[in-house]
Amino acid sequence: MSRSMLDENLSILIRESLDDTGNAQCVSASPDIIVRKTKFKEDDLAKIFLETYSQDISLESDDSGKMYLYVRFKNTSDEPLTNFYIHLYRNHLGLSNIPSDWSRYEMKTEAGTPAFIECLGAQKIGATPAFVYDKSSLGCYPNCFVAVATREKNPDYSSINDYTKYIQWVNKKNVAARNICVIPVRSGIHTQIVTADNPDTTRERRMLILVSIEENTPSGINYGIRQTAFGIEETRTYIKNDSATGSIACVFHMKSGGHSEFEIWFEAGRRDSSYVKYKTEFFILDEGDSDSILNQYLVDLHIGLAIPNGTENTSLISDCGHLLGCCYFRGSECR
Repeated sequence: MSRSMLDENLSILIRESLDDTGNAQCVSASPDIIVRKTKFKEDDLAKIFLETYSQDISLESDDSGKMYLYVRFKNTSDEPLTNFYIHLYRNHLGLSNIPSDWSRYEMKTEAGTPAFIECLGAQKIGATPAFVYDKSSLGCYPNCFVAVATREKNPDYSSINDYTKYIQWVNKKNVAARNICVIPVRSGIHTQIVTADNPDTTRERRMLILVSIEENTPSGINYGIRQTAFGIEETRTYIKNDSATGSIACVFHMKSGGHSEFEIWFEAGRRDSSYVKYKTEFFILDEGDSDSILNQYLVDLHIGLAIPNGTENTSLISDCGHLLGCCYFRGSECR
């Protein structure tokens, strides 16, 4: 078994760089070991990582909360590949080149296991569920994370016991590494507070908030709406040319003359944040009666709303709403 970790020839590529086709040497900067501050929805992973395969979508890691790490990988053969594992280890012992020194520090998914891949089609791209790094218990140390694709559930690395063998192994296409340094400030999450008023001082009104991502925003951006008093906590991952990921709609009821703040947020690295642009709109929904009391507040526009498939916290809206207000934000304007 110990020799198999050196000799194993699994046709899984975990890249060392974006242009790596399987021959690159390890530089501890793998774009396929992906660090995020917030999680992707697991059902969306395959689509997200296919669409962003030409990108490194990792973000800077700050010293608060948790990190969620994903491993992206590709079956480079022309046949489906079944029943293998993706292991992720954290090497924080002076970047030791003896795997048995650090392989006991294996990262686990939220299920408490390594990632088991039952089947990956020929030439297909796969993704693990999130591996969880909780800084409150594991600390904020620099780490080198090492990803390994193997048939073994419990690999034995004891045969990799000198530098030469380590280099031979770590340069295999099914092994990659990435250095992650923690920076001492909150990063990656950008927020904007928007406010909504119910101008009707006579009664509670049914209202809608609609957040739409503009098309020039890069794929792989997580964004969402949060308003705890109304029970709103919605998240999307934007993918270009996929209309179902480009907007979030939430219905809520606001008391007469009420005023509420909504937190609109997105997660992006410094290189992408300036390209993020989104629009927030508020509507008062038509209830079939006269809204003449509100005419001074409403934009002179009756609009039918098409809500994307999969939208939470709202039923399909078939009636019309009155546009109450609209604002645009760029990532550079957000906190």
